[in-house]
Amino acid sequence: MDFREFPKMPRLSREIFITEKIDGTNASGGAGILLGDGTTSSEGWTVTSSVINRFRRAVHLKGVTHTKILGCILDNCYEHGVYVEAAGANFGGANEICDNWIGVLPGGSAGISNMNTVANAEYNHGSAVRGNRIYGYDTGGARCQYGIYSDHANSGADDIEGNTIFGMSQADIHVSASPAVIVGRNKTLSAAPALGN
Repeated sequence: MDFREFPKMPRLSREIFITEKIDGTNASGGAGILLGDGTTSSEGWTVTSSVINRFRRAVHLKGVTHTKILGCILDNCYEHGVYVEAAGANFGGANEICDNWIGVLPGGSAGISNMNTVANAEYNHGSAVRGNRIYGYDTGGARCQYGIYSDHANSGADDIEGNTIFGMSQADIHVSASPAVIVGRNKTLSAAPALGN
């Protein structure tokens, strides 16, 4: 019997949709969905109508651009609902994070964090963060610090509009060192300041 090698397949180069129910068990569970490996740029993902429960970060975008996180339930997050970061020389931004329910457990950092540190002249127009409902649970201990946290000059002109945020301990929305960020029509319902910088 001769071994027949499986033929090589080309990489998938089209838009990809992810719809899942993923349930983690503890804070060390990493990310429910990790997109990007930090070594190559990645773009064009769509995560929609998914339920992701009990992970450190429900969705982690690592050096990923032009990705959509739409209409998901990201619940009981230990640290972040959505965490966006650059990876090496790969820009992390120009994403859409819209119409999600995000619940963060006490001690969490933020419902949505945009931590891009890589400049990209072509795509440096920030991310759209719109229509999300972000809740910091009060089950004892310190509440989640921020609803939306946009930091670093290279995060670009994020568009943060129409979000409802409740139960944060530091600020509902934190914007720091990001040029031309648009913040408008958000319902900031926490006892903490509506906008920190």
